[in-house]
Amino acid sequence: MESYWTGAVSPDGRLLAVGDRAGTVRWLDGETGEPLATPSTAHHYSVSKIAFCREGTQAASTADEGTVAIWDLSSFQPTDVFRGHMLGAHGVAFSPDGRRLATSSNGREAIKLWDLSTRREPIVLAGQGSSIGGAVFSPDGKWLAARNGKNQLQLWQAPSWEEIEAAEERSKSANYVVKP
Repeated sequence: MESYWTGAVSPDGRLLAVGDRAGTVRWLDGETGEPLATPSTAHHYSVSKIAFCREGTQAASTADEGTVAIWDLSSFQPTDVFRGHMLGAHGVAFSPDGRRLATSSNGREAIKLWDLSTRREPIVLAGQGSSIGGAVFSPDGKWLAARNGKNQLQLWQAPSWEEIEAAEERSKSANYVVKP
C-alpha cells in the first residue's frame, strides 16, 4: 500500500485526489479506487492540502515549499503552478462562488486570497502562530476560518469584491509613485 500525505473527495464523490510527500497528485475513481490518469507532479515537495471547487471542474493543491497548483479536472493536469507563500502553504479552499481561492501559511501571511481569474493575490490577512492550516470559507463566503499549530481557531471577515478591487487599485498606484 502506498503512503499518501493528504487527500480530498470531489463534491459529487466520484473523484478522489491524493497527494504524497514527493509532490505528486494522483486522481482515483471515488467508487473503485482505480487510477484515472497518470500521476502528475506539480510540486517539488510534500502536497499539504487539496481542495475541489463546488462545481467539480477544478481543484487546487498546496505544498510545503509554498507553491499552489490549479488543476483542470477534465485533463487531470495543472493549468497553473505559482509561488504562493514564502514559508510553505498549508491549506487551501475555494470560495463558495468559485471566484476566489484562500491559501494559508504562517503569521503575517496567514491567509492569502487569490482572484482566480487573474491569479493575483490582492489581499493578505495576518494571523497568529505558525502552520496556519485547514482554511475554510463560511457557506455564504463572508468569513474565513483556520487553525494554527496550537489548534487555536482564527476567524477573518472575508473582504468583499469592492474591498479587493480597492486594494488592487491602491497596489497599482503604489507601484507608480515617482520620487523627486
